[in-house]
Amino acid sequence: MSYGGITNEARTQPFVAEDAIPNAGYVLMPGTADQTAGLNLKVKLNNGSTEPVGFSYTSTKHPVTGVATANVQVGVTALIEGTEVEVPVVASNAKITQWDAIEIAAGGKVDKKDGAGWIVGHALEDKDATTAGYIRIRVCKYYAAS
Repeated sequence: MSYGGITNEARTQPFVAEDAIPNAGYVLMPGTADQTAGLNLKVKLNNGSTEPVGFSYTSTKHPVTGVATANVQVGVTALIEGTEVEVPVVASNAKITQWDAIEIAAGGKVDKKDGAGWIVGHALEDKDATTAGYIRIRVCKYYAAS
């Protein structure tokens, strides 16, 4: 029975990752819908067009082999406005300058805003084109129409 109120005020919660997540910082989206409410909720790498639910706080790498695996628990950090995070950038990224809007790209990675899509934050540093790696952003989630 529920009486309302906060049920979990943690910034990071465990979810089951349907994809192998190689490192922290990947942008995630809801996983499959055939879930028991509140139990084993699933997430997967964002496809670039779905509303994000958080960032991976950890990887899904096996502690002994170091290989990222699917269908294991992963910590998911909430998209809390103003939080500073480092997120992976696509290999073919556009040149990013400080304060550019950062949108979700395929595979849970990000790139400079280019048209309509989900924005997850604004760049806190510059990044040359096609350099991949990670970029620091200030979280600010919204949908940009164009």
